[in-house]
Amino acid sequence: MTAMRQWMAVAVLALGLGWGTAQAADNPREVVQQASREMLSALRANQATLEQNPEAIYELVRDILLPHFDFQRMSQWVMGTHWRQASPAQREEFVERFRTLLVNTYGKALLGYSNETVVFPETAPPSGDDVTIRSEVTQSGAAPIPITYRMHNRDGNWKVYDVTVEGVSLVTNYRSQINSLVRREGIDGMLQKLSAENLQS
Repeated sequence: MTAMRQWMAVAVLALGLGWGTAQAADNPREVVQQASREMLSALRANQATLEQNPEAIYELVRDILLPHFDFQRMSQWVMGTHWRQASPAQREEFVERFRTLLVNTYGKALLGYSNETVVFPETAPPSGDDVTIRSEVTQSGAAPIPITYRMHNRDGNWKVYDVTVEGVSLVTNYRSQINSLVRREGIDGMLQKLSAENLQS
C-alpha cells in the first residue's frame, strides 16, 4: 500500500494544514477548518520536539485529526461485502488496524509539510446530514489540486468518512486493495498483512 500512502499525503495536508477562521465547529465546513487551524498550530508549537523525535507526530494526529473521522463507517465501506462475512472480532481488529494505517500515513505526510497553501473556495452553505466540503491545495507553478471531504452527521457530530483527491476516492482505493488481499489470503490473512504493513511504518 506504499502508493496509497504517497497519494494520501496531499489529502492529509489539505485537512491538517488548511486555514480557517471558524469560531465554533457547529457545521461541517467549520469542523474541517478548525481541525486545520489546530493541527497547524500544534506543528508550529512542537517543531523542536518533532525534529528530535518525529514519532511524536502520531500522538498529535490521534489527538487532533482522528476524532473527526468515522472509522467504523470507513472500515465497513473499505471491507465492502467482506464486512458481512467477518466475525465481530475480525471487524473490530480491522477497524483498529485501519486506524493505525491512517495514523501512520497522516503522520508521515505532515512531517513532509513544505508550506503548501490550502484554500476553501466560497460555496453555498452545506445542508443536510451528508455533505461534501471542497478545498484546494495550491502549488507554485502548478495547477491547484482539488480535495473533497465527504462528511455525515453522526450523533450530532460531523465526521469525515471519505476523502477524494483529483476525483480519486480514498475509500475506493483502499477497498480495491483490501478486496484483493482477502481474495488471496482470506480475512485473517489480510489482517496479518495489514499488521505487518503497520509495523514497517
